[in-house]
Amino acid sequence: MKKRIVSLLMAVLMLVTMLPVAAMAEELTMTDPTEEQVVSGETTPDPSEEPETPEEPEEPDQPGEPEQPEQPEEPETPQEPEQPAENDPEEAAPDNENDIALFAGEGGSVTRIAWVQMLVSAFDMTVEEDNYPDNYYTDIDSTAAYYRDLMVAVEFGVIDLEAGLPFEPEEPATREFAAHTLNYCLGFQLDSSTYTYTDTADVTYKDDVQVAVNRGWFALVNGKFLPQQAMTSAEAQAMLADAAQVLEGTVVSENYNSTYTFKTDVIEIPAGTEVQVEDGVVRITDCPKPLTNGCIFVVYVNEIPVPYIATAVAVDGNVTVVTATRAEDADAFEVFDAQGVVDADLTLVEALDGTELSYYVEELDQEFQTYAMAQAAVARIGGTKEYNHALNLKRDIPLGNNVSLNLNIKAKNLKVSYNINLRQGTAYVGLSCDVTTTFKSKGDFLPATCINDINDIELFYWKIPGVGGFTITYDVKLAGEISGVHESHVSLGIQASVKNGISFPREFETKSFSISIEATMQIGFIARLGVTELPAVSGYFYAKFGIAARLKGTTYKDDRTPKTCIHFGAYLYGKCGVTASISFPAFQYKETFDRSYEIFNERNSPLRIIHHYEDNVLVPSCTRADEFEGDLGRWRTPGTSRYTSSGWSSGFGGNGYDKDGNPVTLYTYKLDDDDNATITAYKGNATAVVIPSKLDGYTVVAIGNKAFRSNNNLRAVTIPDTITSIGDWSFSECKKLSDVTLSANLISLGDRAFGDCTSLTSITIPKTLKTAYAFGPFNGCSALTNVTLEQGMTVVAPNLFYNCSGLVSIKIPDTVTSIGNSSFRNCESLKNVEIPDSVTEIKDSAFRYSANLEKIVIPDTVTSMGDYVFYGCKKLSEVKLPNTRKNIMQSMFQDCTSLKTIILPDTVTTIQMNAFSGCTALETIVFPDSLTSIQGSAFLDCSSLKNVTWSKNLTSIDSSAFSNCSALETLELPISVTTLGYGAFSNCDGLTTIIVPDSVTKLGTQVFYDCDALTSVKLGSGITTIPESTFEHCDALESIVIPRRVTTIGNTAFKDCVKFTSITIPRSVTSISGNAFSYPAKMTIYGVAGTYAETFANANNIKFVDKQVNATAVTLSRKELTLSKGASATLFLTVTPEDFTDEVSWKSGNTSVVTVNDAGVIKAVGLGTATIKVMVGNVSASCKVTVQQPVTSISLNKTSLTLEALATYQLTATAYPNNAVDRRVSWSSSAPDIASVDDNGLVTAHKKGSATVTATAMDGSDVTKKCTVTVSNTAYICATVEAMESPHNYPNSCSDFWVYTIPGAEKLRVTFDARTDIEDGFDYLYVFDGTGKQVGKYTGTELAGQTITIPGDTVKLKLVSDGSGNEWGFKVSRISSGTASGTVAGNVTTGGNAADPVTIVFKQNGNTVKTATVSGGSYRVSGLPDGSYTLEASKPGCVPRSYTVTVKDGEVVNSPNVVLVATGNVNGVSVSGEDVEITDVACLYRYLTSNDRSQSSIPDEAYFLAVADVNSDGAVDVYDLQLLYETVSGIAKT
Repeated sequence: MKKRIVSLLMAVLMLVTMLPVAAMAEELTMTDPTEEQVVSGETTPDPSEEPETPEEPEEPDQPGEPEQPEQPEEPETPQEPEQPAENDPEEAAPDNENDIALFAGEGGSVTRIAWVQMLVSAFDMTVEEDNYPDNYYTDIDSTAAYYRDLMVAVEFGVIDLEAGLPFEPEEPATREFAAHTLNYCLGFQLDSSTYTYTDTADVTYKDDVQVAVNRGWFALVNGKFLPQQAMTSAEAQAMLADAAQVLEGTVVSENYNSTYTFKTDVIEIPAGTEVQVEDGVVRITDCPKPLTNGCIFVVYVNEIPVPYIATAVAVDGNVTVVTATRAEDADAFEVFDAQGVVDADLTLVEALDGTELSYYVEELDQEFQTYAMAQAAVARIGGTKEYNHALNLKRDIPLGNNVSLNLNIKAKNLKVSYNINLRQGTAYVGLSCDVTTTFKSKGDFLPATCINDINDIELFYWKIPGVGGFTITYDVKLAGEISGVHESHVSLGIQASVKNGISFPREFETKSFSISIEATMQIGFIARLGVTELPAVSGYFYAKFGIAARLKGTTYKDDRTPKTCIHFGAYLYGKCGVTASISFPAFQYKETFDRSYEIFNERNSPLRIIHHYEDNVLVPSCTRADEFEGDLGRWRTPGTSRYTSSGWSSGFGGNGYDKDGNPVTLYTYKLDDDDNATITAYKGNATAVVIPSKLDGYTVVAIGNKAFRSNNNLRAVTIPDTITSIGDWSFSECKKLSDVTLSANLISLGDRAFGDCTSLTSITIPKTLKTAYAFGPFNGCSALTNVTLEQGMTVVAPNLFYNCSGLVSIKIPDTVTSIGNSSFRNCESLKNVEIPDSVTEIKDSAFRYSANLEKIVIPDTVTSMGDYVFYGCKKLSEVKLPNTRKNIMQSMFQDCTSLKTIILPDTVTTIQMNAFSGCTALETIVFPDSLTSIQGSAFLDCSSLKNVTWSKNLTSIDSSAFSNCSALETLELPISVTTLGYGAFSNCDGLTTIIVPDSVTKLGTQVFYDCDALTSVKLGSGITTIPESTFEHCDALESIVIPRRVTTIGNTAFKDCVKFTSITIPRSVTSISGNAFSYPAKMTIYGVAGTYAETFANANNIKFVDKQVNATAVTLSRKELTLSKGASATLFLTVTPEDFTDEVSWKSGNTSVVTVNDAGVIKAVGLGTATIKVMVGNVSASCKVTVQQPVTSISLNKTSLTLEALATYQLTATAYPNNAVDRRVSWSSSAPDIASVDDNGLVTAHKKGSATVTATAMDGSDVTKKCTVTVSNTAYICATVEAMESPHNYPNSCSDFWVYTIPGAEKLRVTFDARTDIEDGFDYLYVFDGTGKQVGKYTGTELAGQTITIPGDTVKLKLVSDGSGNEWGFKVSRISSGTASGTVAGNVTTGGNAADPVTIVFKQNGNTVKTATVSGGSYRVSGLPDGSYTLEASKPGCVPRSYTVTVKDGEVVNSPNVVLVATGNVNGVSVSGEDVEITDVACLYRYLTSNDRSQSSIPDEAYFLAVADVNSDGAVDVYDLQLLYETVSGIAKT
């Protein structure tokens, strides 16, 4: 704002310097500005004031000059507003020689274009170059030096001129042109319809001219204004200087030293005291001063002092609770001189029914369901950086006739500015907010059979303590199709002063707007600021902004062509308004204003779209010109425009035309064998394109490769439902494309179909999509943060979001069963993923390189997972794996460098290659006893791994499985392990102790290579070979005892073991490699004399010591053992001392029952009992082995089974032979999501498909028997009400269930969408309760919009359809339990004193249920249970009024707007701010004499009579007329 004032002053300075040379008409050039723009804030009025369609704008009010009040004593000198720094380039004025192109006319006049340029500069109007409007004027060329300024002025509606006419830039600016354009920018409003000039018949903009006269911009000549007289440079100078002075009042400094002085009896609660104000109750924590009934006290809310009168005071602990009403400013303040900015608190936003609310943090590119979650995410990051939060609001609006409108709104930077000085009699209150709206709809295009009027769709209420509240509502009328994106800066407010009256200050900033529309429609939003707590100003201000369009069509029956004409026109409409009371007690000034001010209409709209079609072909002009030429002007939108037709309306060639009227083809296409079209190229310039479903009569089914590639105009595209395929690179590199609506029947998306569309922020993927190719359709869409997967989707297509670096969170619908290959690969910002229980498989690389993914919960329903699923998820620290997981797949968690611990389910049998490789933070791992195999490199480079709990059934550890696990210190493997692969524990630099059990029979090479800290090794007796390089480079190893069964020590087995000095070699060794040891000179070999050990020592000059050690004790691992016939087992022996040298031998007491070999492996060969004995020297041990009959076969009572969803069946298994010792079986299902089975064999069907249920013998024989279970339909167990919905249209031969539960509910109220339709008499929707009892059967539209009640806490819906024919299906819109409650809200319009509150009481059967006190222009009362109520509204000085309110199933059937009329205001209108005046006397006289109420605007006769009963005697008669006359004449007061 300061910058704008400086710009105004510099424009004045330039005019002063121009005066001596005005006649020279020197033209100076202008350079384009480089500042980044913000947004337009113009919007419009209360919807109740709007006509049904905005085609005809209202005539502006015609008030006159305000009556000047008597002036009080001289007020204090106000503080000077801050001035810009002298050399601040941001605040500097435009350069005189480069920034204004002035054309001086004769006699010192100013040309039209010069005046426009001065306004553009003075008001700092900014527009991005690619958002300029179309050039609507015949004499303007885009190469002109002033072109940019004129386009900016057009963008803001400054130019009021029909499109297709000349602008005449070098003609002198007339007095009326200057008055209108300047007041358009300032927004002054008159409060009288009196004009002081006499030539009103010659004036178009009468109010603007009167403002110019009142403010002294122009002097009257003999009482005439002379509107067509040229404005002089001196007059222009005076006008701009006055504008600069006016705008000073809107300057707000956040650092202003506000001053407040209170009346002597006012109690000030100091700033900083914790205060809460809500619904007329003030809660003060630790109140420092006592309050009593009737006292006036002031509390600070958002640093603003707000005065109240206490009506009741209570103390609750340390909180003083005061019931209070707003006090008059005159009773509270001596001085109120304040400026400031209130930033709205996001925690005070209330989303209204039907609106989804979430919070978006821009810097994190992340959306959160609650504000607390957003704050927590920021807190986790820490630091001092500030984060910008925005509101995200979503709303689907049904419009009827299968038309709906989808609104997505992002609101941020909501601020309220105020500059109030009561002693100077000035006040400014303004609100600003950045709003981005994305809107799209689908519906019948032609004919436009109906217009659905949905008024006041309220999205949210934003409470602003210390000020009031803010709402945004939408009104919609639509028959046709629309798609667009509007990014705007909403600005509304009021400037009032005793001297100048009121004005609506405007901001001149705009951002982007793109739209595709050919329909009869109106869509707009109303931003409304209610001010209830600030001094001087009370009421509400609104701005309404939107787009209106109309479609006209005519068919001709003569012999001429064309046979049909279709004419389409669209424009922006805008209006702002105020209903408020302005009060400055020091001046005895109090006025009530109810004003509206038009901003945009058909003549000055920056957006004017005009298309004309003849016989379905777009043409530049109408052949039958007479009928259509005047509709919205003669101009036509050219093919070069951003708003040109996208060709979708006619479907015949997609024709357009260039700026010269020459025809061009928008689309090229090719036909397939079925005569269906594939679009191969688009040649238009439209910013919003709705692709046609037909071209030249051919159905469009595909978009070909590169068809729209690198289209830099395109911002929004809607793809028709006929299209099933979008080719490679189709829309790639469309850098401005921000809004995409995909076909509802899309099946495949090509490689990079939308690649590098860096403005695309959101996308909804249809449930039909199955395939996305190669490197992903959205590869490089770095701004894509909001993704919706349509309910009903079963597969997340492979590669779908490959390399979407901006995607932060994803919720997968509960209908999805499969997440495809690389679906979310390289989504480096992805943090939150919700995987529902419906998912059964996650394929290869699904989340690979999602580097910011922190937590993942994989449901137990997932039975299949591919390789590399979480590879490279570097921040993944918390994982929950499904309990059904059998394999940890290859590289599943490779390079997940933040993963510290993981719990493996007790079903895991195998950890595959590289599964945890590179998990450098992994410290602890617990292997369940189900684990049998760890594959190669599974834990390679897990450098922090220190604690390992081994599975008791682990058999193999493959090559490099734990290589480079440098934190691992001790290795004691379980006795189940049989194999250690190549390098299994190599380079484990922290490993000091190794214990290898006797079960290990095979070592790979380099198993313990380069374990630098290894000092203690115990190898098991199952080993027969020490392979190559087994202990190479184990620098700390000094000695080792070779196990008794080893025969060979391989090449370099102990190479470079620098401390190695001692080795004990058993008699079994027969071969030692010559280079097994690096330092023989310092070694000693211990062994039995005469064995190979001595021979090798002598041959290699190694010291040999004969060491024969006799065993003193031996034990076996089992003393008794039971085996099934055919089974094997291994007995392990423990000998004391460990370095014994005796021979070991084994034998069986009955080889027909059990055999044994020299490794202790026994085999059960026959039934019976035998003793196994081992002898070590002179000591021995034995084990008794019993061999039993195993299970050899299992039979089932069913081997195939067909069930309905939710049905159960008991399978019974019998194990044979009968003499089998253990005949128990276990149960499992191959697809538990389709059919599950419990431990007793009870099968439960869930969804359509096939599963195999297996019974397995538990005696270890592994004998199985299988049953195939076929489920004929699906039961959807719905977690949300939204999921209670059939496909549309539903399939034939359907018999599916939908189930929803509210635990503990006594009954459920189920409400169906109004579109619900089941093929009448053929298909049925059955309703069951939780016990399975049928409680209803419906067909046709019997349930459309209806609510039914179900006993209990569960409802089951079963849709049964026959083999042919179907309808839309069903959708449940609401399910509630217990006692529902609703919120009643509406507007409040009253007469009387604006400061007096309105009391609203809800009564039921005469008893008061709810009470509310309202000070502003609206009311809200929540928590009304179902039922019928009487709303009683009352206010001092007004006649009370009653309304009926009904709440049904928690929905408010009717929310009345409250209108209270002042007693005696018989005609229901105010004149000059007075409710009761002389016109009421005339109205009442006419009624008493002729029973004529036509002069009254009160439609309700009973209420009219109540208002007319002035003396309150229960009758309307001549006594009321007399009292009314005396009242308005000042003789008496009511």
